[in-house]
Amino acid sequence: MDVTEAIEDINEKHLGPWAKICSSSGVTSTPLSPYIHGEALTKRHVALDGTKLANSGFKEFAHSEPTKEAFLQILNDFADLNMFPKSSLL
Repeated sequence: MDVTEAIEDINEKHLGPWAKICSSSGVTSTPLSPYIHGEALTKRHVALDGTKLANSGFKEFAHSEPTKEAFLQILNDFADLNMFPKSSLL
């Protein structure tokens, strides 16, 4: 199976159920999507050293690492804006 075929299978598997969940929850418009772009699965390595960011006056990140709590807060914010199905929250 090539990457393009895998991406098509992945998108086919997830887009329909996502639309159904959103529809049944009253979510009519959302920037969130399970769609995956082909570039996301190709070997494109990106390395950043942060020099340009540091030189722009940036001090530090608000969160040093992703946490379940921070992720759930983001999802709850989207749910409050009716952009994520509340029925899908943990």
